Amino acid sequence: LVSLTMKEKVFVGIHSEWLSDAEMNRRIILSTIEDNIPEIAARGCKGNIELFFSPSPALLCKTAIDRAHSWMPDFVAIWNIDFDIPRIVETLESEGYALDEVFSDPKVPAKYKHFQYIEGPAVKESGDKIINLSPEDRWHVVECPASFYLIDAMCVYNIIRRAQGKSKRYTLDYILDVNIKRNKLKFVFDDINNKTKGVEWHSIMQRNHRPEYVAYNVFDCIGVELLDEKTLDLSTQISVLSEVSEYDIFHSNPRQTSNDLDEFC
Repeated sequence: LVSLTMKEKVFVGIHSEWLSDAEMNRRIILSTIEDNIPEIAARGCKGNIELFFSPSPALLCKTAIDRAHSWMPDFVAIWNIDFDIPRIVETLESEGYALDEVFSDPKVPAKYKHFQYIEGPAVKESGDKIINLSPEDRWHVVECPASFYLIDAMCVYNIIRRAQGKSKRYTLDYILDVNIKRNKLKFVFDDINNKTKGVEWHSIMQRNHRPEYVAYNVFDCIGVELLDEKTLDLSTQISVLSEVSEYDIFHSNPRQTSNDLDEFC
């Protein structure tokens, strides 16, 4: 599965060997999404949910990125981007797609198209100490000429609140609960209950409850939107706090301060 949402728009790419492209399946999937995500109606998404089926995992990824190019958001935000982008890159390359062509805006001339994923350092040196950095402290950068900036919403949330100290957890489920009293989608069936967690939960859902798992996937995107509508981290805060600096150094106060000083002088 790969999902992308923006206000009233919803795109869902589904591997057709996992869940087939049949009219009955489409109706069940759409009704499952609408029945389990009340925000679908509130946000005007009804009738705007695109289900795209393909046996090609790479085409699912490319089509989701194509939608981002056509929608032209300011950000494509992913919660814990280091989980998704390396897998998307591996999937695209496995089927021969050129990363610079996929990630660059189609209107950009070929000679200017490029793509690079730069992982944030896993450790930090402080004096004679080496500190292992948690996922929320690593700042990963995606370089490509597109209308949108690919960004890790989890890291943005952490950095903006750095002065307040660490959050208890940085899972999307926990952060949603703290900020908007909303959790990720949970389901109770004969083979799954509130105590079923982790890999076991995903495995059972992917095997036995596929339409519900699609809804779960969609809400992971809508949940990040709902969070930002409350915190304004991406809507407002990051632009204000970045001032004259580009987003690739948002995590570095010294480098931002240096840029501020250059601009002042």
